[in-house]
Amino acid sequence: MDREIIHSLAKRRSLIEKIANFKDPYNIRDLKREKEIIENITTVARKNKLEETFIKDLYKKIMAGDLKQIKNILQK
Repeated sequence: MDREIIHSLAKRRSLIEKIANFKDPYNIRDLKREKEIIENITTVARKNKLEETFIKDLYKKIMAGDLKQIKNILQK
């Protein structure tokens, strides 16, 4: 299970690298989209009987890491 989680995160990171090239370097955050993602994963968490606060916090950290990666790519 742990390997699957790591593999999924790595796959997400590789997609972020591709997405970064389409971002406006002066406006890389889409707060509306971030809110939609949090709402969607909260629904999925609830359906799977997972603690919603934990999942929200986890995804906020994942998205913060994605944002950092995008900034690094765009600064190159």
